[in-house]
Amino acid sequence: LWSACHINVSLCTGVSIFLKYVFIIFWYKEGVLTLRAKPPHETEFLGCFQKIKLALNLLVKLKKHIQDPSASELVHFLFGPLELIINSSGGPEFARSVISPLLSKDTTDFLKGHLTPKEMALWESLGDTWTRSRYVNKAKQKRNPKKDSSRLML
Repeated sequence: LWSACHINVSLCTGVSIFLKYVFIIFWYKEGVLTLRAKPPHETEFLGCFQKIKLALNLLVKLKKHIQDPSASELVHFLFGPLELIINSSGGPEFARSVISPLLSKDTTDFLKGHLTPKEMALWESLGDTWTRSRYVNKAKQKRNPKKDSSRLML
């Protein structure tokens, strides 16, 4: 339990540092043009999206041990930063490309039951890599018609 909590704290720290950087870029009055000219690198956005997905998985995995606030209440605190990061990265397109880590089935079920309508719309805008517990890239999937037809025969 300690290691999971430690991971969760380090995830929050990494995301909060990134969010401070994004906040400075968009809201700091002095040198705005200079800061906007150097947005965070794509790998930083990737890392943030991956940490949020991992945090969602950990939150659901540890929900029985989390109290005051509960996991149901904490999930809402992850969607504010997620929305800010999506907007800072130019929209949901980049977030849609983040496959790993996949959200567990328990996580997707939990989110379906606990998100507000606004959070649900944001989450669904991220596509299958966020809303499905098992992502299948159809472009990479090779089909064998002979093998498939043999499965259908009784």
